[in-house]
Parts: sequence; structure tokens; C-alpha cells
Amino acid sequence: MDYSVVARDILEEVGGEANIVNVSHCMTRLRLTLKDESVVSDENVKAIKGVVGVMKKAGQYQIVIGNEVSKCYNEFLKLGKFGDQAGSAPAVKKGGNPVSLILDAISGSMSPVIPAIIGAGMIQVLNIILGWILPAENQTLQLMGVIGNTAFYFLPVLVAYSAGRKFGGNPVLVTAVVAILIHPNFVALTGAEGGINFLGIPVTSFDYSSSIIPAILTAWVMSYIEREIEKITPAFTKNFLKPMLIILISTPIAFLILGPIGSFIGNGLAAVLVFIQSHVSIAAYVIMAAAMPFIVMTGMHWAFIPVVFAALETPAGESLMLPAMLISNLAQGAACFAVAVKSKNGGLKQLAGSSAVSAIFAGVTEPGLYGVTMPLKRPLAAVCISSAITGMLAGILNVSASSFASPSLLAVPIFVHAEKGSNFAFACVCAAVSIVLSFIVTWVMGFKDPEENKN
Repeated sequence: MDYSVVARDILEEVGGEANIVNVSHCMTRLRLTLKDESVVSDENVKAIKGVVGVMKKAGQYQIVIGNEVSKCYNEFLKLGKFGDQAGSAPAVKKGGNPVSLILDAISGSMSPVIPAIIGAGMIQVLNIILGWILPAENQTLQLMGVIGNTAFYFLPVLVAYSAGRKFGGNPVLVTAVVAILIHPNFVALTGAEGGINFLGIPVTSFDYSSSIIPAILTAWVMSYIEREIEKITPAFTKNFLKPMLIILISTPIAFLILGPIGSFIGNGLAAVLVFIQSHVSIAAYVIMAAAMPFIVMTGMHWAFIPVVFAALETPAGESLMLPAMLISNLAQGAACFAVAVKSKNGGLKQLAGSSAVSAIFAGVTEPGLYGVTMPLKRPLAAVCISSAITGMLAGILNVSASSFASPSLLAVPIFVHAEKGSNFAFACVCAAVSIVLSFIVTWVMGFKDPEENKN
């Protein structure tokens, strides 16, 4: 695929450089903020070879490319000067659905961080496998554990930078402020017996490592603080007075107000999730697995998982998100494979086949969802049906994960559980059932095969 051509065609269809405020990308989507979306024809954009689909979320025009979106993004940047430099991203738009805006803020803050989380998660998978062979005291294994855990421990710092860009603030200053929350001396002072005060105000002790909600809240508030300080500082002092005032004002707000609020929200989310798993686990597995394609449509599937993990004090696997995602991803891949086998349309066969590989082996379902199952409708229904049935099985077996990775066939070792000897075997059973059942249901339900000359 020549992404220079794809990028050029996209730029032309969205109204050219003059109509673009900002451009970024997540794992599968090129995300554009446009001045005027009314000038864009969705059908013309979808018709571009290399484009899988189009989504509109909270002021963003999102073009689904697939696994190689970064190549398209890099080619796109060559075509003009877009607002993608550090600190230049626009703040979240005012107006619109508040829920949608909140989801967009979280998703936009998390999307740039996902590659680091997935990479670290896959290292944890590798560490699990090596742990079958090497003793726990092996120094290489111990260092591998540190490598795999670092991205999660410093997750608030990574999120701070991306959230700073998302809200239009200086991402380096946001990172510096959020890093204070996990500074060893800050942790020691706030955790000391009797606590510590700042200007006579008690500083509440929280464990902010791996927590993302305080970082996002801090980045949002700092974007306003920075704009106000920009107005009042004289030009000749901006190089030194402006950053000093931003840090000096923002840091106490972060550890006195925003950090505790974010931790409270996170702990509340954890309590809800633990309650759901403890009281309605089977139903929750069924609902989560069946609804996963629609969660993917919101773009929030990757954002939710780190939020869930950061909020839970119990091991990461105590969340049902990963088993549900594994089931849904494999079902999506199997449905695409069934379409690839059954369809007589050459273009659809190629798209469905590559989408099946992407979903089953990489855990990336957007190409299959937007390019195959959603347009054909009945395969999407087959995915939901088979996922619900397999989710019931996973709920009965109480399948859980022990580490984070993009849920796929290659990442099944994340279900090796030290305290549940049969958990890995149960996860393998669920994976096999999801693939076989989704293929059969898709094949039996069928679909309207498009003509060869149609996209």
C-alpha cells in the first residue's frame, strides 16, 4: 500500500490543509480536528483505497486505516504544517455531549501511551514464559520483570505528557508536575507518621504510581492555568517566570485537590468493578464480551483497561475486561475468516483475511469491525452471539488474567495465574470455543456478498 497516495487523497477529501486544525493518530485511526466537517463527504473518504471506515467522535474526524496507520500519519505530516507539535494541540471543545467529551478526553490522553503499555505487557508475557524455565532468583528474569513493569509504574508520567498535548498545555510542564506525585521524597513525606502539611493544609497520602486519572485532571486544569499566566507575564519574563509560576501554582493544586479527587474516582471505579465481579460475574462476562465491539466503536476499549488496572488494588487480572476482550477479539477474527472463506468478492476476501489475522494474532479488531462485520451486519451479530455464549463459559470458569497485553492468541500466556492452576487451560478452552463458534455462527447466518466491483 502506497500511503503517500492514501494521505494525499485523504487531505484532498477533508478540505485541504486550510481545513485542518490538528492531526494525530491512535493504534488504527488517523484523528483529524477539522474547522468545518460539513465540507467532507464521508462516502468519498471511505472510497479511498486504504481507508477502512470513518468515525466522528467529540469534535474529531477519525479515519480508520488499520495496523499501519503510523505510516499513513507520517506521510500525512509531509503534506503540510499541521497543529501536532508539543503544546499546540487544541483544548477539548466546549459544548456537545458531556459524556462524549469526557470519553474523548480520556481516550485522547491514553491513545499515544498504548504502544508503551502493549510493549511492556508483551514483555511481561515473555517473562511469564521464561518463568516456566528459569528460577525466580535468576537475575535476568528479575531485570525482565523490571522492564515489563516500568511502563505501568510510571504510567501517570506517560499519560501526563500525552494529556498535556491533548488539552493544549505544555506537556513537559505537565509531566514535571505529575512526576512530583510519585517522587520518592514526596511519597516518603506524605506517608510518614503524622503526615505533612503544606501552608497548614494536610496533604493526603495516596499511591499515585500506575494511576492515570489524577494525571488527566492535572493536565486539564494546567491548560487553563497556563493560558491565564500567559496573559499576565511580561514578554521579557516568559522564559523563566512563566514556567516557574505554572509549576508553583499547579503542583499544590495537584497534590491537595486533583490527586485525591482522581484517587477517589479510581477507588470508586474499583469498588464497582469488584462488586460486579463478586455478585454478577457470569452476567458481567456475557454482557462485556457481547458489547465489546460497541465499546471499540467508542474508541475507549484501550483507555478503559489502564484505568481499570490502575484503580484496582487487587492484581490486574481481577478485572473481567481482558477475558472479555480476548473472547471478542478472537470472535471478530473468526467471523472475518468465515467471510474470507465464503465470499466470492476478491477485494472482500483479501480485506477479511488480513483483518482475521490482525484480530486473532494481534488483538486489533478495528479493520475487521469497520471493514467487514459492521458493513455486512449479520457477521457482527454472529460475533455478539458467539461472544455472549463464550462469555458465559468464561464466567462459569471464572477466567482471569495475571498481566496486561493486547488480548490475542499469541498473548494467551497472560492467563497463567499463580493462584489458579487451571486458569490457563480454561482460557485456552474459551479461546478455542470463541473461534470455532464464531466461525460456525457466521457461516450459518451468512451475509449479502457484495458485487466484485463494489468497495
